[in-house]
Amino acid sequence: MSMRDRIRDQLYGSAEDEARRENAAGAFASLTDPLDQPRSARKTLFIALGVEALLAGLACLAPGYVSGLLNDGEALYFAILVPFLTGFAIAFSLYRMYHQAFHPGGKHVRVRDGVMSGFSGYDERSSEWTVWFLATGGGVLNLVALYVLTVVAS
Repeated sequence: MSMRDRIRDQLYGSAEDEARRENAAGAFASLTDPLDQPRSARKTLFIALGVEALLAGLACLAPGYVSGLLNDGEALYFAILVPFLTGFAIAFSLYRMYHQAFHPGGKHVRVRDGVMSGFSGYDERSSEWTVWFLATGGGVLNLVALYVLTVVAS
């Protein structure tokens, strides 16, 4: 391996790193792609709300146990990841259900030329990014809410 290849691998990652990133992206897409269908979004929402109820019950009924998880180095990762993903799934599925109910496809008129042609796909592009920002905000908000609930209950 030449020095140029080593530098490129350090800067951009090797072929194995790229394959791992592609596998992770594919796994994540397999979780979020079914949410475009109304039944999958509802099912995901109900499952996430059930998990949220369990987490809130645990935070209220056993705040000492939750505080112990937050102080444990190995369990801290899961103690943060599970509430974040639950809030993420709730916000993601709610937005998808809202978007499917109030913005069904095929109604947009595209301007092919003229002054406004550059903005013809703006609504579609902004909608694609909005769901990710809202879902991430939902995950962070869920983390903060469960932390506050744990602190108040203890």
